[in-house]
Amino acid sequence: MVMENLILISNDIKSRMKLLKLTQADISKITGLSIRIIGNIVNAKEGTAIKNWIIVANALGANIILSTKKMCDETRKSF
Repeated sequence: MVMENLILISNDIKSRMKLLKLTQADISKITGLSIRIIGNIVNAKEGTAIKNWIIVANALGANIILSTKKMCDETRKSF
């Protein structure tokens, strides 16, 4: 489930970059993040800090929104 969400966000980031005609190098310069980190985000690599995803989204004029999901009251696990 996590990987699917990262891929969706990554696809949105790539679409926004294309719309704004920005390269990974451009985003690196704008954000101060390394090209490696930008590449990890563009390629939906797990383990990239959420703060970096947020920084990139912000640089592209976008937001990452947290939403809740239904949880089992007894086990605190998601369905």
